[in-house]
Amino acid sequence: MISRQTVIMVEDNPADVELTRLALKSNNLDYDLVHFPDGQSFLSWLEGQDTLLLKYCMVLLDLNMSGLPGLDVLKRLKKHPTWSKLPVVIFSSSARIEDVESCYEAGANAYVLKPLNFEEFEQKIGNIFTFWGKFNIRLTV
Repeated sequence: MISRQTVIMVEDNPADVELTRLALKSNNLDYDLVHFPDGQSFLSWLEGQDTLLLKYCMVLLDLNMSGLPGLDVLKRLKKHPTWSKLPVVIFSSSARIEDVESCYEAGANAYVLKPLNFEEFEQKIGNIFTFWGKFNIRLTV
């Protein structure tokens, strides 16, 4: 039996979290979404995780958050021997080339621009979750 995929979403905007849940539902994608409202609470939670790679197919990370910025969260993830193996998709409203370059240099697996309308948002969430949850082959140890 295949268990449901679980995605970690680190996002400080509750509206974007709700839009993501709606987009998953409208795309008929059955995922558990574990939400953290800021980078610090996410990193603190990670400290207690032993089987991280077995449970989560990706981290969907906002770049511009209050408190600890997404880029700092990404850098800390990618420096850790276990956490670094977890795919991180930056989902940001910033189209600045400097932000995109910084994220890829820090180890982001993908950088996706948040769209302004729900139809596009729905399509992008569907594509992100389908690729990382269904097509991508993950490490399991």
